[in-house]
Order: sequence, then structure tokens, then C-alpha cells
Amino acid sequence: MGTGTTNFVPAMTAGWQLLGLMCLIGCANWSNDSLNGQRSLLSTPIATPDSVIVETVLLRFPRESQTQLSAMWDVLDESILNIDARRRLDENGLRCGLIVGELPSVVRTRLEELAGNNPATPLEEIGLVADVTSDTHRLQCRAGRRKDLFIRSDLAESITVVYRYADKLRGETFDRPSLLFDLRAIPLGDGKAKFKFTPEIQFGETQHSISYSTTGIHNKFERKKHAFEDLTFETSLSPGETLICSSTDDAHSIGIGHAFFHTKTTQQTEEQVILMVRMIGSQLDELFAPEQEEAAKMAAERL
Repeated sequence: MGTGTTNFVPAMTAGWQLLGLMCLIGCANWSNDSLNGQRSLLSTPIATPDSVIVETVLLRFPRESQTQLSAMWDVLDESILNIDARRRLDENGLRCGLIVGELPSVVRTRLEELAGNNPATPLEEIGLVADVTSDTHRLQCRAGRRKDLFIRSDLAESITVVYRYADKLRGETFDRPSLLFDLRAIPLGDGKAKFKFTPEIQFGETQHSISYSTTGIHNKFERKKHAFEDLTFETSLSPGETLICSSTDDAHSIGIGHAFFHTKTTQQTEEQVILMVRMIGSQLDELFAPEQEEAAKMAAERL
């Protein structure tokens, strides 16, 4: 658990084509073809045999979109997470679901807005509109290895977060935090991949430490971390499938869901954030490289 100040207190359809934006803010686009499980316009990195490639995008929505965001969950498949995981996430203001069929209308509308002539785009690119920017990233995930998936980074002010752990409410204050997911992926050899998400907050000053291993002495410069391991959730995705994560409608203003997925703009208006994670593909081939599949399985057991 963290070291901050702790207190105890009581199938893709035509709708997907809209994601083939000619200019999604600050980065290359999610192409029409890639969203149907085919080639993406983003350059393909040289991947290791056990790699899983994903693309992520963060989208902000004004308060006026709350009704449409609530309706979005009616067309998402939340059963991709087991009942216990959904309960634990809901208790902490978090919610996840798989896009099935057409793109939710509220997401489609927002992407259309971003695809148009948006005078705020240059400010978006340098992070002056809000602490969450609507851009796209491609991540290459090695089997079982950590990949940081940032939602809000280097906030100027401290935040206090109340969360439920072991059936008790706890509160903790974090100085100048960054809010992210510790993302880990395991290729399954059948084209699919298993993904594990753990919410985490990094905070405080960067600290220097020294570690020793068989390869020598290692200097580390890291901030303190609080991993909410009780809120870890897992799911499997096939190429082209997209997971959406955000906060619940009734997320408490000082809860984890609100802290991760709500932001204030420079105009002091509050906006809700959704995270979209789409699997591009895996390098693992169970037919031609069974030894690599076995290595990936071993990594999965260490998760």
C-alpha cells in the first residue's frame, strides 16, 4: 500500500469508421482499417515475439454530456469482468465495458468534433486546456512486463482520495500526483491476449535508491507509488476489440473513479474522461513458435 498520509474514515461495424480521423489531436490516427482488425496508419514498431500491441486514447466530455455517457453503458458488455471485480470497481467509482457492435453515439459525436476545425487543438497538444489530452498512443507490451498507462500526469496540487480496501474505507493524501494504470499483457497464442490493469498513483519527490542483482549495481530514481491492488482487473481481448474505462455516474468527488476520470479545464469547468484501449495484435504464433507460447504462459503465471 502507499506511504502517504493515511486515515481511516467511515464485432466492429460502420460506426467504427469514425475513429479513422485524419487528425486525432496531437498524434497519428486510429485508421478505418485498423479498427476492423486490419492495418493501422500508425507506424508498426519492430516487436519481439512475445509482444502485444495496443493503442489507447483519452477523451474528455463536458458536464452536459452526462446523460449520453450514462446511456453509453447500455451498449457496452460489462460481463467481460467477473462479478467480484465489477463489485470492487463499482464500490470505488470505476466501470469498464467492451464495445460491441456500433460505436456509442456519444463517443462518435466527440470524435467528430475532434476531427473538425478545433481552435483549441494547438493548446491541447501542449497540455494547456486540461491535465488530460485527447491524443492517441501506441504501446508495445512485452509479456508480463509493466507498461505505464497514464491518465492524469504531474498534477500541481495535492489530492485526497477515499477508497474501499478490505471492506473498510480509507483516505490518503497524495502530493503532486500522477494517476495511471500498471498495464500488463500476455499473448495467448490464439491471436488473443490477456490484459491486467492495476490503478496506481505516483506522488511526492523523486527519490534515489540503489539495488543489487547478478548483473551489478543499479541506480533508481523513482517517486513513491500507491498501487490499488485490490482493484486490479483482468480481461482478454481479440485484435480489433476495444475496452472502455471511466467513472461511475455516482462516483464520489473524492473517490478513485472521480480522481482518475474527472478533470478541470483552464476555464475551471469539470469534464469526465474515458479511456479506450484497443488491441492491435500479437506477435506470438503458437503453431510456429510453441516455445515462445510456453514462455508467455510462464510469464502469465507470474502475474
